[in-house]
Amino acid sequence: MSKNKAGKNKLVKTKESTKNQIRKSKTKANNYIYWLGFILVITFIIYFSSIKNDFVNFDDERYIFQNEVIKEISEKNITKWFTTYYDGHYHPLSQLSLAIDYRIARLSLPISFQVHELKANVFHFVNIILHILNVLFVFLLVKRLFGGNEIAIIVALLFGLHPINVETVAWVSERKNLLFALFFLTSLFNYAKFLQKTDHKYYYYSLLLFILAVLSKVTAVSLFFCLFLIEYFLEKKTFNKKVLLLKLPYFVIAVVFIIIASLAQSSSWDERTLPYNFIDKIFLASYGFIQYIVKIIAPLNLSAYYPYPVDIGNDINMIQYFSPALVIGVLILIFALIKKKQKELVFGLVFFILNIALLIKLFDIPYGNYLMADRYAYIPSIGIFIMIGWGFAYVCKKFKKNKTIYIIIIVIYIGILSISTKNRINIWKNSSTLWTDVIEKYPDYSLPYNMRGMDRIAKQEFKKGISDFQKSIKLNPENVASYMNLGMAYKNTGNYDGARDILTEAIAINDTLSQAYYLRGYLEFQVNSLENAIRDYTKYLELKPNNVKALLDRGFIFTKQTQYNRAFNDFNKAIELNPDNPRSYYLRAVAFQETGNKDKACKDFKKVSELGVDVRNEIELNCM
Repeated sequence: MSKNKAGKNKLVKTKESTKNQIRKSKTKANNYIYWLGFILVITFIIYFSSIKNDFVNFDDERYIFQNEVIKEISEKNITKWFTTYYDGHYHPLSQLSLAIDYRIARLSLPISFQVHELKANVFHFVNIILHILNVLFVFLLVKRLFGGNEIAIIVALLFGLHPINVETVAWVSERKNLLFALFFLTSLFNYAKFLQKTDHKYYYYSLLLFILAVLSKVTAVSLFFCLFLIEYFLEKKTFNKKVLLLKLPYFVIAVVFIIIASLAQSSSWDERTLPYNFIDKIFLASYGFIQYIVKIIAPLNLSAYYPYPVDIGNDINMIQYFSPALVIGVLILIFALIKKKQKELVFGLVFFILNIALLIKLFDIPYGNYLMADRYAYIPSIGIFIMIGWGFAYVCKKFKKNKTIYIIIIVIYIGILSISTKNRINIWKNSSTLWTDVIEKYPDYSLPYNMRGMDRIAKQEFKKGISDFQKSIKLNPENVASYMNLGMAYKNTGNYDGARDILTEAIAINDTLSQAYYLRGYLEFQVNSLENAIRDYTKYLELKPNNVKALLDRGFIFTKQTQYNRAFNDFNKAIELNPDNPRSYYLRAVAFQETGNKDKACKDFKKVSELGVDVRNEIELNCM
């Protein structure tokens, strides 16, 4: 009896122990759900102030104000998104996303609103939501791969609150970065799930999400290489025939979109003029690579613009010469970690490299006269955060007695990052705050002065704007954009002589600068220098032969000079190019009127009326 009783007591204790373990496991799981909820909420709170931020004159004008294909969601525009390039890119899903925001943002405006009245709050709110979703999937991906929730918490906190990601979240034009990241992360998550559960539906989910990622931004092609990394980490067979065949669709998609990206870039952007040979670029790319790591760990002096670290024509600084050695050191470190079977650190470091490799400007890709950009670190930074998260978990486990100290250190670190993020969001408040910040960090570079000057002119702060353009020209006398902007500023303040002089300087630098000829032609006409005006309009039309406005302006001057045949040639061509422009018919009607041909003048005035312009007096005069 005693044995039976003892056996029963043992069985009861075992059951109670099992129940306690299950209860503790559930409590632990719930704690991580609470942690995840906290991370998402704190990220939203930190970024919420960006909703009050304005658009900035840094691509937002091209992607929002001048982007006609997002102003209406129609079959015609949807076709354009998927069949044409925009601004040297192919990202139809990003266009769709901006179009939806545009439609929502205009609901609070009258039907006949001006585009500059559009508010940025809807666009910013959607950016925040997309970032929060990305934080969620960073957590889920790391948790699935590493199992340890502590690492997932640290990585998600760092990703959500790190100031290097402010550029991607607080800048409307970077919607493409947020959108591609969402599909990129969910694709990797499903691929990892497929490898762990061998359920092919997750493979198809991953493949579909990869397609959505590259349709948002071509940078997502790096996912193909990340598949090998995940297989290495999960200790799956990588190079057998079956596994390689599974990757074939990813490879084909990646190659197709790399070709599309190349064609898109060549269709919109001029050839590079940077004065660096390939050896120089190796040093500069290495320097950029190391700087990304440094700024992810210690995000000091973040900027919306990082100029090349050398002046045009000068030798590369000695600091950059050490960078390739550091890059080699990083590669040696990877092999050492592989040998020591530290696959967590290998995964983090290689993930960073795979996703930053296409963005370090070795081949001037992405296009632009800048060395690096915070937005390029959005996905790559996850790799460094994984290394930090793993390191934190490792020291806490190895040195349990000092765990509280390590927790305090990581809390202080993340707290400092959060404060820096909050401050950085304020810098992206508007164009003036943004470019003033860049000027403070790079006072000897031309571009930020030009950009701030444009913003000041838009705000009617002409004196300040002119001062910025003059400073920009002084720093870079070859920057024709600053000459053009200064000429426009002089024109707007009535200083026509100053405007013509500065435009003449711009043309001396670049005699194919079409807009300079057009603007100078306009100014020559304003001071009644008609021969000079015709000279400039003619030169402009040699460069832009199908510009209707220039044809009409020159035709009008020909009319004033009674050169009617030449005037009619310009008006007829303008009508041929755009038969629905009432100004073309009106100016031709005036020319007919002056030559005494009332019948043709009458016909053109009636056409003007049909196109919605009130010309009843002219019709009565010529048609009665």
